[in-house]
Amino acid sequence: MSLPEQVEKACKVYREALYSEIDGEPSVHSRLKVQGMYLYGSVALGDYQDGGSDIDFVTVVARPPAERDVDVLRLVHRRVRKACPRAYLNGIYVTPDQLGQLPPEMEPVVSYSDGIFELGYFDINPVTWYELKETGITVFGPEISTLDLQADIGQVREYVFENINSYWRHWAANGRRPMSLIGTSLLFRKQAEWGILGVTRQYVTVTENKVVSKTEAGEYALRAFPEWSRVINEALYSRKGMRRTEYRNPFRRRRDILAYMDMVIDKVNGMAVGEGFQT
Repeated sequence: MSLPEQVEKACKVYREALYSEIDGEPSVHSRLKVQGMYLYGSVALGDYQDGGSDIDFVTVVARPPAERDVDVLRLVHRRVRKACPRAYLNGIYVTPDQLGQLPPEMEPVVSYSDGIFELGYFDINPVTWYELKETGITVFGPEISTLDLQADIGQVREYVFENINSYWRHWAANGRRPMSLIGTSLLFRKQAEWGILGVTRQYVTVTENKVVSKTEAGEYALRAFPEWSRVINEALYSRKGMRRTEYRNPFRRRRDILAYMDMVIDKVNGMAVGEGFQT
């Protein structure tokens, strides 16, 4: 699979920076023995939108980065942002034995997202590991198929049944408060993409036993729920960077987004109850 131009350029700059001295500091590779870089998310699912999608990555290192190592990693990512300002690398640094692990069994890991390094569990969940195993792309290092990476769709389904309520139901509830941050942001079309396609991806996972991209989820929704085509198309227009719109009234759009999300959440919860999960 060939990478989009911006992704390929960002990964090239990133790899070169990992193996280079920067500002007199020894390279990241000499410190951590970088073993490989892998992509998941929209790039691996064939849904990367230039300037709008993150480049989700997992970099495997021999040992967890210490504070001084993070200082050097910060220089690496600064170099990538300077060379590729429209490429947004977001990811985690893990050791080989941490691949496929989940809290609380695993220790917190170093992550980089939106220009910030943190120690925690950013994007550590069954969906990340399943995407990496099933559709991940090897940028460099051993092929993913040779890694000791355990992930299965059963774990993903359990995660979805929990996440649809712990995150999405609360997100929609906040959206119904007109003056809340989410409520006001729902007056802008980008939130149609986030809400509509977000819950639909979860519905497709538990219905079809697979993880799909946002665009594929939207296209699936048009077939599954044709009566909701207006708001689904609005989300797809946003995803594809199209100026076309189905709505002149942003308040009507917000109402339809929330109504659609409630419908999908209820359907997912219905399947959860049918399989013996508590919602």
